[in-house]
Amino acid sequence: MNKTFKVIIFSVVETAGLAIWLALLLGTLDFFLASRLVAFVVLFVFLEIEHLFSYNTAHGKGLFNFSGVPILKLLGISLSEAIVWVVWLQIFNGAGVAVAAVFLSLIFIPQHKIELNVIEGRPTFQGLLAGRVVGFSIVEGVGSSIWGKLAMGGHGSTSLTTQGALGIVVLLVTLLVEHFIQVKKTQIVVKAL
Repeated sequence: MNKTFKVIIFSVVETAGLAIWLALLLGTLDFFLASRLVAFVVLFVFLEIEHLFSYNTAHGKGLFNFSGVPILKLLGISLSEAIVWVVWLQIFNGAGVAVAAVFLSLIFIPQHKIELNVIEGRPTFQGLLAGRVVGFSIVEGVGSSIWGKLAMGGHGSTSLTTQGALGIVVLLVTLLVEHFIQVKKTQIVVKAL
């Protein structure tokens, strides 16, 4: 399986995880009345799958080859990212889309740097404000906040209307752009090590 297809797969996994998480929180999936904890666990699991697949893609491994993968470190990254999304939603609902986009863009700079450090086998907290993650952190922060605006329609509830579907497309495109940039930057470093 080539890297492009792998990036598409783990981008779809993250998109699905975020969309399901938000839908569970806002109660639009009528067949499953979920608590905040269940929604959080769902998000965490999808993020962990995305991070495992991302790691394996950067290392040229099969998506399901977990030999030598630093699973505990990736669990920590997934947990912290899930917490970031919970905080983002509170900021989004309280302060609006622009403030939420700035928050997500800024918080993802050290989050993405830690993720790259783990993927590359570097010390986890090395160079947390490194410039090479700024661009794709901003892409994810802004695009995801636009998704939130479209998904919730400004009314605090999701909808599987045309606007809601457009929001999911925006999120998927955002994550594809972010992940393609991230994998390209990671490959360069991994090859040089």
